[in-house]
Amino acid sequence: FKEEDVKLVTDAIALVVDNPQSPDKMEEAKAIRVHMMYEFTNDADHLTEIDLICLGDRLTLEDRYAGIDIRMDYIVKKAERNGHPEAKPRILAKKEQTKVLLKDIERRIGSIDTLMENLIYD
Repeated sequence: FKEEDVKLVTDAIALVVDNPQSPDKMEEAKAIRVHMMYEFTNDADHLTEIDLICLGDRLTLEDRYAGIDIRMDYIVKKAERNGHPEAKPRILAKKEQTKVLLKDIERRIGSIDTLMENLIYD
């Protein structure tokens, strides 16, 4: 990451946590959520740190591994609840893009779901 990117995310998280009523909350939240719009490579040989962070976000729910289907279904339902049904096609397109990358990764290391099923959470 570039230093300014890390600072932006750190400052945004601090703003939301420290001052949830701040008028800047929405703008900062948009910066945090940019990863959902992120276009990462479909080739596991060329993954970057940001690719892995965005991939991780697309596979987790709260602080637990959920897998792509559960996570993306949650995001679609949340968008609909918040009055944004128009987001569904974009979210589903990201889901399909993510599945292409996952297949390339799994071709090399095996099923991510299988790897994660024995994960122990504290």
